[in-house]
Amino acid sequence: MTAMAGFQVLPERNGYWGHFLTNAGLPGCARVGPGRAVQWNDKNCLVFSAWRRSSHRGFLFVLSLMALLPLFSMAMNVLLAIKSETQGWPHLMVLAALFIAGMIGCLALARHLYRKPAEPPVVLSRRLGKFYAWLDASRGWKSLDYDTVVPISRWDSVRGKHVSTPVQVLAVVTLVPGSRQIDTFLPLSEPALNDAGPEELWEFLRHYMNGDMSTLPVSAAPPRLVGVRADLVQLERLVFDPWIDRDHRVRGLSGWLHILLLGSFMFWFELTGFWLLRRAPRVAWPDALADELDSLAMKASPSPGAHPQQWAGGALWVRWLLPALLNAVIVLTPMVLLALMPWTTGSS
Repeated sequence: MTAMAGFQVLPERNGYWGHFLTNAGLPGCARVGPGRAVQWNDKNCLVFSAWRRSSHRGFLFVLSLMALLPLFSMAMNVLLAIKSETQGWPHLMVLAALFIAGMIGCLALARHLYRKPAEPPVVLSRRLGKFYAWLDASRGWKSLDYDTVVPISRWDSVRGKHVSTPVQVLAVVTLVPGSRQIDTFLPLSEPALNDAGPEELWEFLRHYMNGDMSTLPVSAAPPRLVGVRADLVQLERLVFDPWIDRDHRVRGLSGWLHILLLGSFMFWFELTGFWLLRRAPRVAWPDALADELDSLAMKASPSPGAHPQQWAGGALWVRWLLPALLNAVIVLTPMVLLALMPWTTGSS
């Protein structure tokens, strides 16, 4: 949450970098909700979405566990091939030690990913008039006064596998007193979750902070489900949103094809990532917000008019059974073949 590379000085005018938004002190009149950029709000606090594409974490966790199978098989094959100390030393013993070290490394990586704390989201306190953002374990939380930040729309990219799409996202900055030097740069929306756009999202935040709460558009509440059912809801909302609507109904034949094709390659990585984030240790909230946010999940309620399937969760498994099976086959097949290779080639 510091100045971005190549963007240490805030320009005085709109330009290629982006543009300025309406002053924070002016009341807003939001016409639309914030989309996926905001996960929850009440009269005291607003919590932004904190998604960092959990599949990266899930991908490494699944592969580190799957790699144990061929490594164990190869280590056992080498150890059984050692007939005596003279025949097995040094090359076979060293090879077996390398395979065992690889197994230990995979277990250590899986343990690290399981115990790695989940990065908390940015919080906007209406009661205190401050943004709160987590820096790291050594620096803790940093607060920014809502009335003093400079809101901007900044160019960023939604990064896909083969191409990046440029989009404008909402951010706020603070300046070093007496200069245009950026002291703090705080993005408020993920590029991939930029549904409403920076102008509409900032209008929603100004309405939230300075307007009538009774006329504030409703933002989607987080699921009240627990366990894997909640992970499935997050998977559909955050990863497959273009093809599954907010009521968890698939959008036509194109949606079903994307579920089948993309799910066959990424289902267990994505689901494991959400599972890891749900079970990860939590960073303590700032003392000023602890009482309000510790019970976040308990206070969340379903959105008005939400489709019943959204909160049932169990029915979601039906559409994912085939992609889950295909993805399991794709992940397990190369590992099984590697595990069988030492026993079928006739040599160690």
